[in-house]
Parts: sequence; C-alpha cells; structure tokens
Amino acid sequence: MKYFFYILLLTLPFEACIISPPAIDVEIPEPEQELAVSTVGLPPSVFAMSFTRTFTALIGEDTFDLDEDDLASRVLVDSAAIFIDYNGYTVELEKVFPGVYGAIDLPLITNTVYKLKAYDYGTGKEINASTTLLPKVNF
Repeated sequence: MKYFFYILLLTLPFEACIISPPAIDVEIPEPEQELAVSTVGLPPSVFAMSFTRTFTALIGEDTFDLDEDDLASRVLVDSAAIFIDYNGYTVELEKVFPGVYGAIDLPLITNTVYKLKAYDYGTGKEINASTTLLPKVNF
C-alpha cells in the first residue's frame, strides 16, 4: 500500500499531459489584403524595391495545399506602376521580376525627400509614402 501511494504520486503529473483539452471552434475572418513595400538604395544611383501583398497563415483549410506558384501569385505584385518623386524629378521603377522593381538612374542624395507612389493593377490598390535619405553613418 505504501508503494501504491508513491506510484500514484509519480504518475499524476504525466496523466495531465496525456489528457488533451477539447477543441475550440473559432471563426476568424480573413483579413483584408494590404500592400507592403521594402526598399534598398545602393549609392550612387541604384534603387530596388520589393512590392508584395500581405497574407495570413489562417486563410482556410487549403493553406498548406498551395503550391509555390499559387502562393507567389497571391503575394508578389506582378503588375504595377511605381514612381519615385524627388527634387521635382520623377523616376518610374521597372519590373525586374515579379514582386521586385528597380531603377539604376535614381540619384540617392543625402537629406532629400523621396516620395513613393505605387499602384497594384491586380487589386486596384494604391499606396503613397515618403522618406528622407539620411547621411551615411560611419562606424
């Protein structure tokens, strides 16, 4: 009887791990797809930009059944008009490949305001942003 009590005490913590809680049904609405931009500039005049759409891992039961081409078509912006305005000039970015746009003739000038205007023909959405190119930080 004495050993039975010790065995019972040793097995109770493991018993809690074996019992699984009941599943909870939760309805999560699919979020609206938004546009996302990431840029990089390489002085003196090379500029590249990734232009994508947001996505969620909770888009339905078929999420993990998507092949790479389906996922790429949902995320990468394949057809867009993208313009950068600076100092009274406008440069149109060219598509390098789906989701990546760039220019080799965009001068990167310190303390200059650059304004981005991008339009996704696939969704009809447009985004606008601006930034100021800061001076190089020396290490």
